[in-house]
Amino acid sequence: MPRTSHLIVNAIFLFAATPCAAGQNPEFTLPLHYAASLFQPCDGYQPVDCRGIRPTVAATPGQPACIFLLLHNYNAVFVIQTAFEWGSWNLAYSLFECQLNGPGPPTSPCNPGGPIYGAITLGLDPLIGPELAVIGRLFFTPVSEGCIWQVQPAFPGGIFVLDPAQGIDQIGDSEPHRLGKVCVGPGGHDACDRPVAVDATTWGHIRSTFR
Repeated sequence: MPRTSHLIVNAIFLFAATPCAAGQNPEFTLPLHYAASLFQPCDGYQPVDCRGIRPTVAATPGQPACIFLLLHNYNAVFVIQTAFEWGSWNLAYSLFECQLNGPGPPTSPCNPGGPIYGAITLGLDPLIGPELAVIGRLFFTPVSEGCIWQVQPAFPGGIFVLDPAQGIDQIGDSEPHRLGKVCVGPGGHDACDRPVAVDATTWGHIRSTFR
């Protein structure tokens, strides 16, 4: 079994059997970026850098949608897990080979999405931050309404990253501001910014945008 596969298995075992050691990525975020296209290469999100140029989170109705999954605010990442929900959108295919480490195909979301079918767990060629990194892309036929967002996978650990020392950091249900969301029209969120403490009123507003 390749070393990356061992690390993925080890991470899942840690969640299932033991308390987890905190990792090197306590503030990581997972932005999404939209392009109106049925194909884009891994570097097709550029010149987005989450600083001067932020991701596009408003999809154009009647156009196909390429959705980039990006990684930001991290230090060192070797494994990543998340899942996608996309409602009425129709997935054509997905590619998550941009940072793949080790033989064998990466896991990719498939229709109809959600905690099981929309999940990915990937071993990466170790990513050392803080530069914005692309993980992969999902390609949808023309979209007319609705959104794509990230949800907790049905697998142990939920949304997490594993560092090369096998330390684990997670994004919980109370932290939707750390997850990108793309919508036809308003309602999108790029998740570029580092997490900050917010008051209860702001929490309520943030969470309402992800329903």
